[in-house]
Amino acid sequence: MFVRTRLVDDYRYGRGSEEEPDGYRLATPETGEAGLFNRFYTQASLVDLLAHTLKLGDRTELAVRFDNVQTGRRVPGNSDLVVWGRAG
Repeated sequence: MFVRTRLVDDYRYGRGSEEEPDGYRLATPETGEAGLFNRFYTQASLVDLLAHTLKLGDRTELAVRFDNVQTGRRVPGNSDLVVWGRAG
């Protein structure tokens, strides 16, 4: 399986109304995501969630940080976690 999600140090974190802990209805028109809900994780919390709920083993974790251009604007601080693994 393959999972990619945003980490709590992502540019979008905290930009919008918080609907649950670490979950925001975004107010980021510059990313094209205004009004969308995003849940953010720490690397440890997501890996723990996957390991326990899916019994994810044989995994590889990559923290990916990059800048992006969206709607003609440079958006710094994209922060994703990519996890590959075998559900068991």
